[in-house]
Amino acid sequence: MKLFWWLLIGASLFVAYTAYRMRQAGLRLHLTLRQLVTGLLGTLLLLGALFLAHWVVAKHTVPGHMSVIEAQAMDMSAMHAPEGAVPVAVFTARYAPFDASVRYAANAVAYQEDAINPRVTGLLEWMPFYPNMPVHKGQVLARLDTAELRTKLAAEEAALAEAEHAVLEAQAQYRQAESAYQQAQAQVKQAQAQEREAQADLTIAQQDLMAHHEEAKIAEANLDSALAQRDEAQGRLAAAKANLAYWARQKQRDNDLLAKGFLSQQQAQQDEVQFQNATSEVAAATSRLQSAEAAIRSAKAQQAQVQIGLQQDEAMIAQKQAALQAAQVQVQQAQQGVSAAKSARDAAQQAVVRQEAAVAQAKAQLRTAQVILGYTTLRADCDGVVTQRLISPGTLVQPGQTILMVDQIDPIRVQAQVAQEDAERLHVGDPVLIRTSGPHPLVYRSHLSAIFPSADPTAHTTIVEALVANPNGLLHPGDYLTLQVIYAKSARALIVPSSAIVYQPQPTSPILATKATPAVWVMRRGRPQRIVYTCTMHPQVQLDHPGKCPI
Repeated sequence: MKLFWWLLIGASLFVAYTAYRMRQAGLRLHLTLRQLVTGLLGTLLLLGALFLAHWVVAKHTVPGHMSVIEAQAMDMSAMHAPEGAVPVAVFTARYAPFDASVRYAANAVAYQEDAINPRVTGLLEWMPFYPNMPVHKGQVLARLDTAELRTKLAAEEAALAEAEHAVLEAQAQYRQAESAYQQAQAQVKQAQAQEREAQADLTIAQQDLMAHHEEAKIAEANLDSALAQRDEAQGRLAAAKANLAYWARQKQRDNDLLAKGFLSQQQAQQDEVQFQNATSEVAAATSRLQSAEAAIRSAKAQQAQVQIGLQQDEAMIAQKQAALQAAQVQVQQAQQGVSAAKSARDAAQQAVVRQEAAVAQAKAQLRTAQVILGYTTLRADCDGVVTQRLISPGTLVQPGQTILMVDQIDPIRVQAQVAQEDAERLHVGDPVLIRTSGPHPLVYRSHLSAIFPSADPTAHTTIVEALVANPNGLLHPGDYLTLQVIYAKSARALIVPSSAIVYQPQPTSPILATKATPAVWVMRRGRPQRIVYTCTMHPQVQLDHPGKCPI
């Protein structure tokens, strides 16, 4: 009001001075009654507007608001307390169980985001799903045109059938080659058996020849012995004949002498005995000579027979040698046949291997065609809801092009940006309360599942996350939520309302206080226990006495 009166006085003085100067200058105001009334009403209207503006400013100015003069002075002693009293509520502090917690704004995030995109190029034929429609894992979501891929699949099936037929032919040829190889081996064994038999016959013939040679030697020895016996028998016969001739002459002489009486009968008998002995010796010598001649004839016959046997053995050996050479030739021919049959069998086996490799390749190509054909049917990888429909049927899609977005929302992740000083007090497994926004909020209970190791260097915050069961699908990705993490519990704590807590600046230098300490105003017997003077321009400056702001 003082300002208003000062303005009114100033305006009156200005009008009086103006009239005075006009009077001295000889100027007069020629005003009509109407002009005088209009001027007077305008002046009153201006004064009323000034008065109304002053009243509105005084009425609606916030207590503690500085005027221009006070802001320029920045002197706390020049600042006056606002008129009137600010009402406050008083709460009686008490001890009770308390859960220490932090509360932050949070957002719901899908547990898993599944981008449905084709892996082959094709025309999108069928996709009847729209946002907020539920889907299940393995459910068909879309189909592409399959005409071209089915043609390729039929071509691969025909190629596989042709390759399998070629394998059967190669296997038949291999079996024939294997049979020929077995026959060749049997012929080799037979020829080798014949060779061994011819070799055995040759050995027997050679042994027979050696035996006949031994028999020839024996026959020759027997002949020599028989000849020697004959010579001895002839000698003995000649001696016996000479002895017989002697005793025959002696006997004739004894007979003459006995007849004349010149010889005794006894002597004559003795000579007769000698004569008989000589006759017996001649007969014995003759018999031995005959025996020796018979032995000579037998030895010669044996020798002749042995010679015949030797000739037969030599002829047999020549025959067996020829048979052995023929058998050896057959063995060589059979072995050559085995080599040829083995080469043919190996070639047939290689052909089988090549055809089987072709079959394996055809099967792989067929499986690839089947897999690619299966790519034309797009299925959901998880249970969830459709959140985006990006393309409509009839569009030609490319591999990797997203056509649907499906989010798994049971469970759902709730993430919040937590200040670093609070994140240091939190641990995985701490209980959490999650509240939805709106007139009827819902409360979900869970536990802290993750604390991200990295922090935002700009905001100095860390992401914490909790998994929440969402079987009814009431929570959706992007929902605004409140995350309260209970990091400590106390069975007996001093309880005050959170609205009663004030943060008093904590001095960090003689003139600055850049940190804050939580505190409460304490009243005892109806009086405050402490008075603090705060600079309205710099709230961090607080003193216990009035004065000038040091900043």
